[in-house]
Amino acid sequence: MANRIKVFICNSEYSILSNEDPDYVRELASGLDNSVKDIMNKDSHISITQALVLCALSYLDDSNKSESNSDNLRTQIKDYLEDAASARSEVDSLRRDIAALKKENQQLKSQLLESGMPEGYRILSL
Repeated sequence: MANRIKVFICNSEYSILSNEDPDYVRELASGLDNSVKDIMNKDSHISITQALVLCALSYLDDSNKSESNSDNLRTQIKDYLEDAASARSEVDSLRRDIAALKKENQQLKSQLLESGMPEGYRILSL
């Protein structure tokens, strides 16, 4: 259910209808109020409307950059996951190779023992 939340921006009251937490909406309004006041304090000739437009542009810029950064991070994570899957596949293949080599080593040891090993030689276990 939507909440009706009263906020103040530049000494004007606004009634916001939102499904968001009221404290969150008030926090957003307070942030906007501070941003507008900062712009207006830097230039006494700027109107509230102009300050709000500059804030909107700044917030849109931040939003677009954040979205781009998120897309880049998603791409990096996807690449890392693909690399990890490839590494797991390689590890599995190497484990199979090790198992095959161990089996072959054991067979060679058995053949050597059966054929009669010369005196003084010893088979080392790995």
